[in-house]
Amino acid sequence: MSTGARGSLVGALTTKLHKLTWGVRAVGVRHTALGATRLAMLAVRRPARSEVRLRSGGLVSFENPSQRAPALVVFGDVIDPELILLRRVLAPDSVLIDAGAAIGQFTVVAGQTPGTTIHAYEPSAANLESLRRNVALNGLTERTVVHQAALSSSEGTATFRTTANSFLSGLDDRGTRGPDGDIETVPVHTLTSELSRLGLEQVDVLKVNVAGYEAPVLEGAMPVLERGGVDLLIVLIGSEVVPVLQRIAGLGYRFFFFDPYSVALHELDRVDMDTLNRPPTPARHVIAIRPHALASGALATIPVSRRGATHG
Repeated sequence: MSTGARGSLVGALTTKLHKLTWGVRAVGVRHTALGATRLAMLAVRRPARSEVRLRSGGLVSFENPSQRAPALVVFGDVIDPELILLRRVLAPDSVLIDAGAAIGQFTVVAGQTPGTTIHAYEPSAANLESLRRNVALNGLTERTVVHQAALSSSEGTATFRTTANSFLSGLDDRGTRGPDGDIETVPVHTLTSELSRLGLEQVDVLKVNVAGYEAPVLEGAMPVLERGGVDLLIVLIGSEVVPVLQRIAGLGYRFFFFDPYSVALHELDRVDMDTLNRPPTPARHVIAIRPHALASGALATIPVSRRGATHG
């Protein structure tokens, strides 16, 4: 096993341990046991659809088993610390872009803040049905625009492969049908062109989680980032996206992990895979914040520390 692969494996195991520890601490042993029992019953009974009531108050409905997320079923929305930060910093007039909305967990949590406007991008027809259902279930129809499209570095169309686990579905460079998935043709846009079309000069939060295609999405957003058009950026961690994150750091954005234990932002000393593989928190995402945004509004109330940013 190569050094890079070994580091990624260690990083993945560390993250899983962090998430399990945090999940149990956040909801308690009793609720963890109840969640684990609920997960087991879903696997045994296999209902076509089920739902999870989030601790933030939202409701997420999903197809079973293709859209069943074990951590979501057991722990609810506390399992991603970035969602806790989101609930603390959103203002009623916030505008959010959810790139890779899937079935809408991020969208539902963001929508719990009254007055927020959300643009949810999801290309998968299978996920879109649940996404639209969840938008409606949570009374977010008037504040949420669902876009049936993928975001990338260029305009056009692409093939999208939907797998048995819908959270692992993504753009398919080969354009071939996989052994456990279906291929569909989807429209592709850049975030820069989409913001221009929507008449948006500024975005408060941009979340990018697109099953390994985060780098092209950020490439397509680079003109917006260069002019400081995004205040807070949440990106799924992966080796392919590191060079783009380093370019974004060069634009002046500061990078953090959010620690739900201390409710603080841990600033990264550097942006590289070694650092990203060793978060001091149960993080799957890294957070980039524009300095002006960090010094104003609700973000200014979140403590910032450099402790633990580069230590496992």
